[in-house]
Amino acid sequence: LEPFIEASKEQGKTNGKMVIATVKGDVHDIGKNIVGVVLQCNNYEIVDLGVMVPAEKILRTAKEVNADLIGLSGTFCLRR
Repeated sequence: LEPFIEASKEQGKTNGKMVIATVKGDVHDIGKNIVGVVLQCNNYEIVDLGVMVPAEKILRTAKEVNADLIGLSGTFCLRR
């Protein structure tokens, strides 16, 4: 697969642009980072905003960069 991935990169064509972030209140970013790397390897342009990102910043950035997709990461913990 690597020759095909590299060939598509050389053509300068991307499969889309995606803004990814870990939502405000959460610092867990392993899943976000894995998804970002996998998508980059598959010719997506990734704009990674990091962790603890407010919704307003995510939406503003997505509009500014004309993103095709938004990916959000967060951990849901139940306490009993």
